[in-house]
Amino acid sequence: MKFVSYLDVDSPRLGIIVKDQLYDIHCINPFLSEGMLGFLQQENKGIDYAHLTAEEIENGQYVQKALNNKSIVAPLPNPKSFRNVFNQNPKDQPFPILYFGNHQAIAGEGNIDCMQYHFGKLDFELEIAVVLNKEGRNIRAEHADYYIGGFMILTNFVSRGIQDDESEYSDISAKSMDFGIATGPMLVTPDELEEYRTGKEGHIGNHYQLKAECIVKNETVCEVNSADLPWTFAEIIERASYGTTLYPGDIIGSGKLPGASFQDINSGNKKENDAYKEQWLQPTDHIMVRVEGLGELSNKMCLSAAEISLTDEEG
Repeated sequence: MKFVSYLDVDSPRLGIIVKDQLYDIHCINPFLSEGMLGFLQQENKGIDYAHLTAEEIENGQYVQKALNNKSIVAPLPNPKSFRNVFNQNPKDQPFPILYFGNHQAIAGEGNIDCMQYHFGKLDFELEIAVVLNKEGRNIRAEHADYYIGGFMILTNFVSRGIQDDESEYSDISAKSMDFGIATGPMLVTPDELEEYRTGKEGHIGNHYQLKAECIVKNETVCEVNSADLPWTFAEIIERASYGTTLYPGDIIGSGKLPGASFQDINSGNKKENDAYKEQWLQPTDHIMVRVEGLGELSNKMCLSAAEISLTDEEG
């Protein structure tokens, strides 16, 4: 199944996509929550109700209830938390390393508001994220896939300039990536990705071969595959849940797909050509990421009108 959140009088509501049409699933089946977070908190019961309702829609029972001209927002606009994987040097890591991101900065398609200082080497990181729909603690990797409610695209925006400033003091710079995290366009349940499911030698849990690409200003800048991710989500969930409780509505990012950032692209091109000019995102740039089975997510980088400096020299 494919779920979205859409705006209805400025409030996000749970929608389902069936045969490329949008339906308000709560209006059809009042046993389902009105919003995505509430639906995830219904756990298996919610999924079962949604399956039955989707089958009825497929059979043409609610053609008159299809919605048009609705604004789609982030699938889960109000997550309980956001964790991400630090995939800087995965070959040197014996296990996934996670950090907390700003779950209040989750957005969907559209404008990403950036400050002037963010545009010092403004970068993207193309990722895949899972959203949990079950509560668990000390979850073993062998059982962890059972806790995944769905998958979605995640584009993490990072200011490498701020990251460089803080690198002398810390390996992970939270300030460089606390302003823009785009997700969407929909939450896709695991059964929809069955044809892409595979294993990863020496690892536990489901792995997926999803082709992905990023297009900036109508030019393809990278083509990658989720099969190259160093960890399965089952292993990531096991690590994340050790000694702590995960909840329905928690988002966990895969970490950057190898090669899916300007940092990686610039590094590779510089090795081949010393004269190569680095690329970074600029104000008004459009960026679109496409992932097989998960759809397309488009954003525009916007310079904020606020004149506030991060540095003493400019302040």
